[in-house]
Formats: sequence, C-alpha cells, structure tokens
Amino acid sequence: MSASIKSLFVEDFQSHSKSKVELAPPGGLTVIVGPTDSGKTALVRALRLLFYNVPQGTDYIRVGRNMATVAVELADGTKVARERSKSVNRYRVVRPGESPTVLEGFGNTVPLEIQEATGVRMVSVGDLELALNLSEQLDAPFLGQKTVSGPARAKILGKLAGTEEVDEAQRALGTDLFRAGQDEKRLLSEIEDLDAKIREYDYLPALAEKITALEVLLQIIREAQNRLASLEAVSQKLASIQTQRAQTLSILARWKNLREAEFCIVTAEGDAIRLNAVVSHKTAFMRITADRETWARLLARWVNLPVAETSIKEADSAQSRLQALQSASETLAATQTGKEKVATTLQRWANLPKSAEFIAQITDAANRLQVLTSLQSRHTALSTQARTAMQVCTNWAGLDDTQNVISAVNADAQRLAALMNLSASLTKLREARIAAENDLDRRSKALADARRQYADTLLTIGKCPVCGSQVDPSLIKEVA
Repeated sequence: MSASIKSLFVEDFQSHSKSKVELAPPGGLTVIVGPTDSGKTALVRALRLLFYNVPQGTDYIRVGRNMATVAVELADGTKVARERSKSVNRYRVVRPGESPTVLEGFGNTVPLEIQEATGVRMVSVGDLELALNLSEQLDAPFLGQKTVSGPARAKILGKLAGTEEVDEAQRALGTDLFRAGQDEKRLLSEIEDLDAKIREYDYLPALAEKITALEVLLQIIREAQNRLASLEAVSQKLASIQTQRAQTLSILARWKNLREAEFCIVTAEGDAIRLNAVVSHKTAFMRITADRETWARLLARWVNLPVAETSIKEADSAQSRLQALQSASETLAATQTGKEKVATTLQRWANLPKSAEFIAQITDAANRLQVLTSLQSRHTALSTQARTAMQVCTNWAGLDDTQNVISAVNADAQRLAALMNLSASLTKLREARIAAENDLDRRSKALADARRQYADTLLTIGKCPVCGSQVDPSLIKEVA
C-alpha cells in the first residue's frame, strides 16, 4: 500500500520554470485554477511522465533549458524524482534514513522500485493497458466510445463483475475435455502397441534363467581372477625375494676377504699413527730449520769471536786504567772552576816547556777515557752474545742424526701430500659426474615437456604460427 502525495515539484517542464504544489491531505480536494495556457494541464502531464514514463522523447523540456525534473514527496517522507534530458534518463528515489537510489537503463517502462514507491501502475485488462489513475482535460469518460471499443468494454465489465472468469473457465473446461478425449484415444492406441511389443518379449523368462546361470558362472570366474591376482602378487614377491637373494650373494662374494680387509685397516691405522708422528716431526724440523737459519746468521756475525775475546781482555785491563782516569777526571772536574785562572796563568807562562807537556798529557788522558768508556759498553754486549752462541752450539750438538730423520720425514710427507691431492681430485671428479648426470636428466625431462606442450598448443590452435597453414595431427604426434 502506497502513501498519498504530499507535494508536487516541477522544474523546466513545458511552461513551468520552477513550480511547487502542496496537495490536500487524504480525503481532501485540491483544485488548480488559472487562465488558459497557464500550465494547469502541464501538471497532469508531469505526473503522467513520473508515473507512466510517457510521453517519450524530450519535447516537453522548457525552451532554452537542458533538463526537465518532476518530483513528488509522499506522506511517509519518500521522495521520487524523474529527470530527463537528451543524455540523461533516470529515476531517483530517496527514502527517510537511506541513501539515494538512482535507476537508469529502464527503456520505455517504469522501474518496479518506482511502482512500489508510488503505488501507481498501468492496469492490464486482456490485451489492454489502461492508465486508470490519471485523466487529462479532453479525455473521454471511463469506458467511453472514443477510448474503448465495445468488445473491450464488455471484457472490462466482465472482468470487473467477475463473469469473465466464468466464461474463461467454461472455455478452458471445454478445451480440457477435448484434450482428454484425444489423450484417451492416444493412450488406448499406445496400450495396444505396448501389448504387441510385450508379446515380442515372451522369451525373457527363459533368458532370465540363462542370465542367472551366467551370473553364477561370472561369480566363479571373478573368484578365479581374484586367486590369479593373489598368485601374481605372490609371484612378484617371490621374484623380488630372489632378486634380493642374488644381491645378497653378490655382496657376500664381494666381502669374502673381510678379515684381510680388517687386517689392512689395522695396518693402515698404524701407518696413520706413524704418519701423524712424522707430521709432528716435520713440524718440529721446520721449526728447527727456522731456528738454524737464525743461529747461522748469529754465527756469521760472531765469526771473529777470538778477536773479540782478545779485545775483551784488553778492555778488562783498560777498565782498571779507566777507574784511575775516572778519579783523575773527578780531580779535573774539581779544578774546572779555576780554569780561567789556569788559562790566564798558562798564557802567562806559555813559553814554559813543562806546562805544555802537562797540558798534552791531560788531553791524551781525556781521549783515552772516552775510548775506554765505549770499550766497556762493547765488552758487556759481547759477553751476552758469547753466552747465547755457546747455548746454540750446545742445542745443535746432535744435528747430523736429526738431518737423516728430517730427510725421511720429508719424503713421507711428499708422498702423503700427493695421495691427498689425488683423493681430492677423485672426489671432485665423482661430484662433477653426478651433477652432470642430474643436469642431463633434468634437461631431458624439460625438453620432453616442452615438446609435449608445443604439440598440445599446435593441436589447440590448429594452424602453424609461422605460415598459417593447417596442422596435420599425425605429423604433430611424430614431432612430439
């Protein structure tokens, strides 16, 4: 049930630029008066456009305007608007508390949402579509001679009075009785045909007995097939066991010399222990070799050791003289304060021979003091180096025996290094071969997949992608 219209709004429709009409509430009467061509009938045409989407086209748009709008507000607050221009053809529905609904693409009909909102729609009576809610100024009275023909009026009156349903039911009953008679004749004919066909199948009971016997035989055959499948499974298991037995015998044949291999492993472990000892000797030898080079350089530096010993003895004797000179130096330092006076006295007595000789002796004593001081320092360093050299000579007392051991260790180490290099090379070659085999398998599978995919693609397309000719499926199978 729809709500009554509360107000009508018309914009740019025929003579109306923008008009709003407040209608009387339900039970009231709204009267619109005015001079001729003032737009009274245009309001009815606007409602016809809103309710029935007629007339079609855009001739009713006000001159100089682009779009005409007709809208009504119902008593429940719902607003329905019809908007029409050369490029726009739509309805707009706005219900209280809901988002606007825009309807487009409905053609010459009125959307169901608009009919439900307004409660106004065309009434269908037989083949007639009647707009019973609106009537314009020059329209004839309802069911008048000008608008509805005589048979149409009779049909409408019969529909309104309810007699049309009785006539329709009578016609439908006659039609159903005729069809029932025709169906009865057809069914009797079909029954006779079916009886003739059934008589053709009188042999079916005997055939059923044969089928039962065949089903029994089929059951026996299936049981025999199941036993055969079980025997095949047992045969396959037996073949697998025989294969495993052959493999086990082969493994036992390969390991018949296991005790000899164990003896070889024990021997190899002993050799490995000796090899570790040789490696440790080699490390010690390398350290000794480095020490030997160091002490060789030291010995080269101390090749003149006897001369140094003589120098040391001379330095010892010179040290006693140094002590005497040190006391003289102290005396000389004590008399340094009177140097100016002595110099004045010496200048005064420069021609005295004894004074000159005394000065020369003092100068020579000072020079010897400096030499003895440097010799003392060298003596201390030479003593330390001599003790170090003696210790090195003691450490290298058994050098000849060590040379033989080191030579043997070097030979064994060289053989071990060669074996380790060969083992590493063999391992790398095995890994490279396995990687190459895996890569070859992967590339072979990828090539086969690519060929199958290419063949499937050609079969799907049906044409050669290069020349565009039809593809022969047999040739594609040969390529794949």
